Amino acid sequence: MSMLTMMLMEKSNGIEQNNESNQEEQKKIIQMRTLVEKQDPTSKEYDDLMIRRFLRARDLDIDKASAMFLKFVKWRKTFVPNGSVSASEIPNELAQNKMFMQGTDKIGRLITVVFGGKHYQNKTGGLEEFKRFVTFTLERITSRMPPGQEKFVAIADVKGWGYSNSDIRGYLASLSILQDYYPERLGKMFVVHVPYVFMTAWKMIYPFIDDKTKKKIVFVDNKHLKSTLLKDIDESQLPEIYGGKLKLKLKQMEGNSDNIIMENNATSDEEHKKIMEMRVLVEKHDPTSKEYDDLTIRRFLRAHGMDMEKASDKFLKFVKWRKTFVPNGSISESEIPNELAQNKLFMQGTDKSGRPITLVFGGRHYQNKTGGLDEFKRFVTFTLERIISRMPEGQEKFVAIADVEGWGYSNIDIRGYLASISILQDYYPERLGKMFFVHVPYMFMAAWKIIYPFIDEKTKKKIVFIENTDLKSTLLKDIDESQLPEIYGGKMKLIPIQDT
Repeated sequence: MSMLTMMLMEKSNGIEQNNESNQEEQKKIIQMRTLVEKQDPTSKEYDDLMIRRFLRARDLDIDKASAMFLKFVKWRKTFVPNGSVSASEIPNELAQNKMFMQGTDKIGRLITVVFGGKHYQNKTGGLEEFKRFVTFTLERITSRMPPGQEKFVAIADVKGWGYSNSDIRGYLASLSILQDYYPERLGKMFVVHVPYVFMTAWKMIYPFIDDKTKKKIVFVDNKHLKSTLLKDIDESQLPEIYGGKLKLKLKQMEGNSDNIIMENNATSDEEHKKIMEMRVLVEKHDPTSKEYDDLTIRRFLRAHGMDMEKASDKFLKFVKWRKTFVPNGSISESEIPNELAQNKLFMQGTDKSGRPITLVFGGRHYQNKTGGLDEFKRFVTFTLERIISRMPEGQEKFVAIADVEGWGYSNIDIRGYLASISILQDYYPERLGKMFFVHVPYMFMAAWKIIYPFIDEKTKKKIVFIENTDLKSTLLKDIDESQLPEIYGGKMKLIPIQDT
């Protein structure tokens, strides 16, 4: 059983369980795994957290949970044989532009918004395509969940809903998929802007909703809409249409990585033009450049003040570096054992803008005498790739907390520091959103003076040194208490990056 699984069994979305309950769940997970793998050996492909969700959905009844889980495994083999549903399979559903995903609530659950008034029965692809759309949506949501989080929040907006939108078969099908195949994924659902006529359809659906799901559904009165949503969602993460500050970009959860970009990340006409021109230029020099999306090109352009020649030069160097340094597409843990053994980097939670938070302990870093600088560079690359893979939909940046408490001369590693700066700035531009330096000892500033001239101006503006007396209050300006690590006065437990 992996360390991550053990850690997550000690909590449920940040809420600790008592030891007796925890031990009982662990025991039942092991028993259920033995049972289901005996009946279907492919069950071993699913992790313990998956099994735990089915157990919890059936109140830890192993027989009921096993039967439910085996039906899920069978369904997935036939309905999702390739492992995922592609956007090309659901064109008519995507064309309705009815589902959006962005932001997180106060406990780190991803937020989805669905507009019921934009849904119509699919006359072309039929119920089958709608089922694929529901599966596509749930897979997209779960793949973007931050480490340690298993649930999401939905806002079902039925403003403008009428009889032409009524689709009882579709509603029941989506309910079945959610409850039968993705149990314990829904954290809460707010139903807003409810017209009286919608209640006729609701009365038909309600008997098919299980008791656990019913408790998660909240109908919100229009008069209390903003105040109710703000109890669970910070104003910075609440869509503007509900009185918050987050803009919904009117492009939904399609298959490309450039969907649902928050307004401050939106591509202007001028940027779009430069992206197209730069793409032609770099693909001419290196045809493999076509493997990278427009957002990657945009980040290089923004990093160099929209100067196409500079951005193209840097981008082509990045493509060349990646071919030689990451030929297999990723760095494996087996390549960086000495760096991981130092247990110095953690990732969890998001800030108020939905940026993943990483925490690095400078006092635990030592020059790698075994693997050398090359292994450290691979560790930096592994870390950045892991962070990026966990970014919520529409988010391109992360926040770092560099804790240098206990740092001494034995930790100094100027070559390593400069290598990490080079990798971040040259190959992952516009990824760092903000970096907080905390618990800074005086002697660290000697090393800082050597490093500082090598940091570019854009990155310098993102770095904040925090006084110990203002530590918690400063961090809380950017990070909700539920997402702030316990060691800084918050409520979030640390998870090593290799276990995310």
